[in-house]
Amino acid sequence: MISLIAIAAITFGFKTLQTADDGMARVHKIQGKYVFVMCEPVKDYTFQESKSSSFRKAMLGNRDIDDQMNVLIEKGREMVKDGKMEDFDAVLSKDGINSSYIKFKE
Repeated sequence: MISLIAIAAITFGFKTLQTADDGMARVHKIQGKYVFVMCEPVKDYTFQESKSSSFRKAMLGNRDIDDQMNVLIEKGREMVKDGKMEDFDAVLSKDGINSSYIKFKE
């Protein structure tokens, strides 16, 4: 009986952690762009484009998430410069390798 209660408490604790959606974070900026890693903005936005950094480059050349996000922001800036997408306000990423570029709605 006690183990059943413990399992229920642990399950409830994990569910509570997974659904935290109360806007308690400050967003970091890199090169003037907002960076959302393993989270997403509460503010409404439109999707601009997706991009992937090469896995090998991400693992060998970039040792921390700041470096990985810098690479993704640079790729986004190149796409804007080349006319492949409009300017973006932020980058969303779950792993520092794959990213989505977004523009906030006014």
